[in-house]
Amino acid sequence: MNIDPGNYHFSDWGSSFDDHPQYDILKCHVERAVQDLFLNALRLQSEDFVYIFDTEEKIDDFCSRMIGYWEREEDYEICGEIVSLRKDLKSKWYLIPPVDRGKEIVIREWLKSSF
Repeated sequence: MNIDPGNYHFSDWGSSFDDHPQYDILKCHVERAVQDLFLNALRLQSEDFVYIFDTEEKIDDFCSRMIGYWEREEDYEICGEIVSLRKDLKSKWYLIPPVDRGKEIVIREWLKSSF
């Protein structure tokens, strides 16, 4: 199926898609998908995920942002789960051997290059 890009007049929206009639709906779905991915990563707490954080404050910031989203959604059960999972994540983070410190930089650079 060939789609003629000439049929879509993106220039009518200027430099932003804010005026698109479905912008708010799409933004809501994308934000929810991202939050679901973050929640899944927090639940699984794979080694690579734990290594992403280089300070305890970054773990707190990450979890606080997630809690903020789920509070807006009024899903307080998930907020409580995140608080509990944050403690688990910090425990795992503290157990990273000093030899492996710095691995988070390699993982973050790999993630940046993947997208």
